[in-house]
Amino acid sequence: MGMKDQKAAKEIAERRMMMIAPLIGALSSQEEYYAKRREISAEYEVSTRTLQRYVDAYNESGMDGLQPKGKVPQQNPVISREILEEAIRLRREVPSRSVPTIIRILELEGKVEEDVLKRTTLQHALAREGYSSQMMKMYQDNGYASQRFARAHRCDLWQGDIKYGPTLRIGGKVQPTYMSCLIDDATRYIIHAQFYGDMEQTIVEDTLKKGIQKFGLPRRIYFDNGSQYRTHWMKRACGLLGVRLL
Repeated sequence: MGMKDQKAAKEIAERRMMMIAPLIGALSSQEEYYAKRREISAEYEVSTRTLQRYVDAYNESGMDGLQPKGKVPQQNPVISREILEEAIRLRREVPSRSVPTIIRILELEGKVEEDVLKRTTLQHALAREGYSSQMMKMYQDNGYASQRFARAHRCDLWQGDIKYGPTLRIGGKVQPTYMSCLIDDATRYIIHAQFYGDMEQTIVEDTLKKGIQKFGLPRRIYFDNGSQYRTHWMKRACGLLGVRLL
């Protein structure tokens, strides 16, 4: 297997680990396990049989077991921005719309040719933009009188971001600062916030590490599409810790 195939195989394994992470751990009962598996199946539009195959492979061989056997399948082509924005509009219009339904609407409206746009292509593109089926469910939570979005329990969801801080003058040199922050969505409590001298991915890693050391593991973490968050380290760390990365 060439270097390109090896890299693709590892990325596929990481995606599979993100899916099954909630199933790798101490669930209180078999019923809870099956319920969680059904939930993940609906979220990622993957069969429960496939999910169980991934879990068994991980339990037997770890991350290596999640890599595809044989030739790595070709990745779907990148979706155009115009089509993606139209798909986002359709999902925002009716949040419960499935990816296959969105594709069919696009085909019927003549926006894409039939059988050209693949489900996985659009599914991954919507997830990258923050419009995965799971995120839309979060915004549909019942029990709230207003439209403000908030989780019901602490450590159910942490959100992270980077903001510009004050500019300092140190030894005659101008030094910009950046604040990396994690906030608990339900309580609005600051899990950890710290100023740094750059915007590299290491500041995000440090913030997350210190937050977990203080408060334990969250169930989910939500970040934007900043390059500091979309890293191999973040995917692997969340996968191994059993934290859902959104």
